[in-house]
Amino acid sequence: MSITATHTPLGSVLSGPSGDSVYTLVSAQGMPLPCTGQCLSAWPPVAAAAGSSPHAGSGVSATLAVDASVMQVTADGAPLYYFSGDSAAGQVNGQGIKSFGGVWYAVQASGQPLTSAASTPNAAGGAVATPTPSGSSYGY
Repeated sequence: MSITATHTPLGSVLSGPSGDSVYTLVSAQGMPLPCTGQCLSAWPPVAAAAGSSPHAGSGVSATLAVDASVMQVTADGAPLYYFSGDSAAGQVNGQGIKSFGGVWYAVQASGQPLTSAASTPNAAGGAVATPTPSGSSYGY
């Protein structure tokens, strides 16, 4: 499986083999959160086949790995997910959605969540820019 950096309306973000944008769930304290149970129906994990390792494709500087307990791809230790509301490659409709105990952010090529360009989907399915919470950071 190859993870690449793809240009989107928010800039360059990680994407899976089909060009679908990749997201991570971040707590108010800036920590990565797992998506479990009902969450997985809207936010399917970026999965890897048993025994495989993800390949960092063009533009990716994040450290990619597989969480062997769930065969899920991670970037710099944060679990990665797709958003079921993205219907085409390069869409970032999941950016800035608050749900399941945190905020969803597209992941930059560096592996960090794209918090500086937070947006939320509007009723028409597009994205509307909103301010980023001040003092937000992402750490482990």
